[in-house]
Amino acid sequence: MRTIRRVIVVVGGLLLLLLAIWAVLLIRDRLSAGEDRRVDHNTYQALFLTSSQVYFGKLTIDGDDYLLRDVFYLNSPADSSSRGQLVKRGNELHGPVEPMIIPARSVLFFENMRDDSEVLAAIRLFKSGQAPAATVAPTTAPTTAPTGVPATPSRSPSPSPTR
Repeated sequence: MRTIRRVIVVVGGLLLLLLAIWAVLLIRDRLSAGEDRRVDHNTYQALFLTSSQVYFGKLTIDGDDYLLRDVFYLNSPADSSSRGQLVKRGNELHGPVEPMIIPARSVLFFENMRDDSEVLAAIRLFKSGQAPAATVAPTTAPTTAPTGVPATPSRSPSPSPTR
C-alpha cells in the first residue's frame, strides 16, 4: 500500500510540475505577443539599445528577438557644429543582410515615429532618390545618443585586473 501511495504522490507531483511549466510558457508567450501589438506596423520605429546606439527601421518582435528591417542610423559628425548624417545600413564592411536581429536583453526601449519626424522625412527623401544617405561605412558602430546628440565614444575593452 505504501508503494502505491508513493507512486501516486510522485506521478501527482510530476503532473503539477508539468502544469506549472506549461503555465509559465503560456504567460511568457502572451506577454511577448502583447509587446508586438504596441508596434505600429504602418510607420518606422526608433530602437534604443543599452549600448546607446539608436537604429530606425520597421520593427517586428519575435519572442526574445527584435527584428529590424529597412534599417538606418545616424552617423556622428566629425565636428560638433554639424548634425549627424543618415546612414542606410547594409553597406558596412561586413556586408550585413536583413533583418537585423537584436536580442531583447540589448533593447532599452522602442518608440513608434511620428509622420512629422525629421528622421522619417530624411528616410523618405532617401527612398525617393532626392537625398543620398551616407554610403561610406563608419569604422566603428554608430554612437548616437537618444536625443540625437553624439554620445561620447565608448572605451575599448580592457582586461580585468583579476585576470
